[in-house]
Amino acid sequence: MQISEQEQNLMDKYNLGWFYSGGGCRHFSHNLKLTDETEWLINDLENHNGELEPSFRFPTDENQLCMFGLYYADVIGTELRYRIYKTIQDNLSIIHEHKEIEWCFYDDDEGFYFYDTLKNGVPKMFALTNEIDKLKEYQ
Repeated sequence: MQISEQEQNLMDKYNLGWFYSGGGCRHFSHNLKLTDETEWLINDLENHNGELEPSFRFPTDENQLCMFGLYYADVIGTELRYRIYKTIQDNLSIIHEHKEIEWCFYDDDEGFYFYDTLKNGVPKMFALTNEIDKLKEYQ
């Protein structure tokens, strides 16, 4: 898979990895320490007939609006999935630090995403990750 110098520089700057989910879909990524099965996937957003949709490409600029998605339905144990949901819900103020942005729980509250620029969103994602990773103490 080809990763441009610009994309690699962004991954290095923000301490991100990458994930290929198939079908040409490439994502910046960040793993949780809580579980190997769960990671944030990050893509830039495109406007399709007035609707924002992930492009399934790497962001190419830190000021691009991106989707930060965390799908945790694969985490083993209903109680742990609920604790992840509750931790995100209890820390939504992290998301709203700078401005009102879109966020959503989906798939019976076993997934979460928010929109922000790469530059503003990565610190928020790391802050949420730190809160979620504290759940490891309860496993």
